Order: sequence, then structure tokens, then C-alpha cells
Amino acid sequence: MSTDANEPRPRISIQRAALQIVGFLVGIGLIVWCVRSAGQEADWRGLLSASPLDVAGLLAATMLSVVINAGAFWTVLHPIRRHSIWSITLINGIAGLFNYAPVRLGLIARMAYHIRVDRIEAGVVITWMLATALFMMLSLVIVGVATVAAPLGIWTVVLVVGQLVLAKLLLNVAMALPPARALTTRFQSLAPMLLSPMAYWGTMSLRLLDVGAFVLRMWLAARIIGLSIPAIDVVMLALTAQLVSLSPLGRLGFREAAVAFLASRLESGLGTGAVESIHSQLAVVESAGEAAVLVPLGVLAAPWYLWVMRRARRSPPA
Repeated sequence: MSTDANEPRPRISIQRAALQIVGFLVGIGLIVWCVRSAGQEADWRGLLSASPLDVAGLLAATMLSVVINAGAFWTVLHPIRRHSIWSITLINGIAGLFNYAPVRLGLIARMAYHIRVDRIEAGVVITWMLATALFMMLSLVIVGVATVAAPLGIWTVVLVVGQLVLAKLLLNVAMALPPARALTTRFQSLAPMLLSPMAYWGTMSLRLLDVGAFVLRMWLAARIIGLSIPAIDVVMLALTAQLVSLSPLGRLGFREAAVAFLASRLESGLGTGAVESIHSQLAVVESAGEAAVLVPLGVLAAPWYLWVMRRARRSPPA
């Protein structure tokens, strides 16, 4: 029987912490650049007259993403263990809040909870996080390829479904190869998480819904500032925002800069200073909408998180 003294804990090396602090400082510089760029030419007065429905929709779509992500984590783990979607949703809030820290603590806080409170082995938790990230990356690639190949029509749907089937077949083949078999021998939870029909189809369906929520957020952010951009560009900006959100160097700045940079180079071209500024404004407004949900949710969930972590520390494992 293990004790709290020898209970495995997620750790972060000094080198990695230093790298993330540097990344955080770079991110702060990037978001300052976005805000300054948006303030030069873009008209912020439009925000004051923004439709309350658009603002409410932006916040609701962000909260929808939090819940969808909780469902995706749940479906990946389901072949191994049942969990509470409610608690995973609260953990998502904690992780979202902590990811704004200089050292990106969201993943550390998430893993610490599952190891200490749920008593899930560290190797299983790491496998769970990696499998979830793999499904997320796969969903972004599938939607991106379908959008570029057949912009927003019935063939886009056909391509998405076709890629989902093909990816499942390729995953089954890959997991049968000797290197994958050796990996699954060491990490026995990997095969069920990746190959279970419920884990794959359930998670990928939720990931596609999450992409839709991101697209809705980007579209509403554009409406709030009075920016009209083609639907295909909205999708590409949403995919970029999700992809850059996975940056290990910190949450702030990188996504906003990537969205502003890409927005100014899509359908509208390089444009004038005003166009550059309003695209920076788009990035800031979309990101602010997310922060307006994640920060309060994380703050509200913090007392619960601290309580269950303390209680689990005092309780010996079963």
C-alpha cells in the first residue's frame, strides 16, 4: 500500500520551467503587440454597441467548449475507467485558469488531481493525456484538409466522414505493428483508449463539435467588432486558434498573435493599417471571450479543487 509520502506526483524540471517562463514573457510581448496594433486604427467604440446576444453567444460557445472537452476526456478514459463528467468539467476550469500562469500549470494540476484523488496510476494518466491530445490533433487535421479540399459544402461533410473512417482503419493497422505492440505492452491502457470504438468515435465526434464551437466563437467575435470575413476564413482561424492553444510555452500571446497574423493574410490580403488593426482586434476579442469564462470558472472551482486534494492527501489509498 502506498502512502502520501511516496505517492507519485507530476513534476516540472527547472529547465522546462525556465523555458516556459521565457515563453510566458514572449507571450506577454505578443499580446501587448496585438493590443497596441488593434488600438492604432481599429475602432473600439463598436464594442459598446455590440449586440448582447452576440456577446452572450460568445461566452456560451466558450462554456460549451469546456463541457465538450470534459466529454472528450471522459470518452477517452471510458474503456479503462468510469469517471464523473461534472468533476472533469471543474478540472477543465482549473486547468484553463492555471494555464494563464507564467509556468503552464494546467496540465500539472489536472494530472495531480487524477493521481491523488482518483488514484489513477501516473502512467495511465500520462497515456490518457497523450491519447486525448492525439485525437484533438487528428480532428484539426481532418477538418483542415476537408475545408481546403472542398470549402464548406456537402463534400466537406463527405470528406470529414471519409477521413474519420480512414483514420480509424490506419490506427488499427498502426497499433498492430511491432513498435506499437511494444509500446502497448509497456502502456497497457493505450490500446483500449485508441482502439475502442466508443473511445474513437465518441471522442472524435466531440472534437468535431468543439471545432464547431470554436468556429462559432470566431464568427461571433467578428460580428461583435463589425468585421465581415468569409466563412472558410472563419474556420481556418478557429483551427489555428485551437492548434496554437496547445503551445507548451504558455497560453497568453501566442494564439492572439497567430490569429491576428493569419487573419490579415487570408481572403482580405495584406490590406491597410486599419485592416491589420481590426484583425488584431478580432484576436483580442475572441481570446478575451474565452478568458471571461475560464477565469471565473477556475476561480469558482478552486475551493472545490483544494478541498478534494487536501481530503485525498489525508485519506490512505484503497
